[in-house]
Amino acid sequence: MTTVYLSPEDKSGTHVLIIGIGAYTHLMGGTAPATNTCGMEQLSSPSVSAKAMVDWFVGPLVAPDSSGFRNTQSPLLSVEALIASDTPTSVQSPDGMVELEGATLDQVRIAYGRWRDRLIKHPGSTGIFYFCGHGLSAAKQYALCQDFLAYAGAPFEKAFDINATLTGLGKEAVDSDIHFWFDACRTVSAEMLLSVGGRPMGLTELPATNETVERSHSFLQATGEGKLAFSKKNKVSRFTQALLTSLGGYAGESRPGNKWEVGSGELHKAVKAFLKDENKSADRKQSCAHDTWGEGVAIVQLSGPPKVKLSLDLSPMDMKAHGQLFYQRCDGAALKSIHSCSQGGLQVDVEIGFYNLGAEAPAGHFSPMLFANEMVQPPLYDHTFEVCT
Repeated sequence: MTTVYLSPEDKSGTHVLIIGIGAYTHLMGGTAPATNTCGMEQLSSPSVSAKAMVDWFVGPLVAPDSSGFRNTQSPLLSVEALIASDTPTSVQSPDGMVELEGATLDQVRIAYGRWRDRLIKHPGSTGIFYFCGHGLSAAKQYALCQDFLAYAGAPFEKAFDINATLTGLGKEAVDSDIHFWFDACRTVSAEMLLSVGGRPMGLTELPATNETVERSHSFLQATGEGKLAFSKKNKVSRFTQALLTSLGGYAGESRPGNKWEVGSGELHKAVKAFLKDENKSADRKQSCAHDTWGEGVAIVQLSGPPKVKLSLDLSPMDMKAHGQLFYQRCDGAALKSIHSCSQGGLQVDVEIGFYNLGAEAPAGHFSPMLFANEMVQPPLYDHTFEVCT
């Protein structure tokens, strides 16, 4: 089954398509590997990452107090999902557990067709398309389906062109706001590109002369052209985790009427910041790419101001035993919060706003440092005080 949730309400709203492909039939380690797999292997993260994405979208429908998608202006009306893994994947829906189908090209086309038809039927809807799996790039981005390499003479027979799909949909879905989130490598395989069989087609392709009727679109990708995307084994990928964390309250801007919302611009800014922060300790670096068009509307709404991951530390190391870090809102709404550096750095979630931040030594081992009226804004604020003894 591909439909995880379908609202009985026949109106415009948010429609979601989620695809995660970790088990590839014809790659190394698959059940029927091709003679030449160009070094491509199975992936452990896509099934975990895609399931986490499904859980986030339907979470509030299953348990109203749980975190997840909320938008009263464009409520969630449908979720289609495909996950290809070594064992069948089941997800919790408002109507019980649903076992998901795999993600061959035919299965992708069917699920995409349902999602696309809903966007076309209801002008003004929001469409979100998430993909996690193998990808190849050559000016355009190609997504590889579960049955990729089924035909040795036509390696791209079971893949599709993401860019053409996005462009084509924008010529069909009137006044829609379309968001593609693409979690895949964007490396180039010369062997594949020189093979016979042509290039993949889009899931939707219309003549370039057709009028663009969408209201806006965004294309957020896990990495840059020719670059790799990473994850730990059997864990949610770096990009998807940054995406879910950002959507979960660490991105957003104020709108008139004291409303806090997350649009594609705020989402990109937050995801980029989280990946950059992880790069400080990661062996392999990763940075996302983003393309957007149109004014857009809110992807999600927040119940209040966004959170900020505040991280403060103290250097040099030998001063940590004598120092403490502190933060305090400048509006005086809260007492000064003090953290002993003997316990390591300070890490806490705070609301967006102006703060007094600093480091001090009660016994006078170093001169105190203060950042007064410092703006602390999402998604994170990270600083190490270099003290002088």
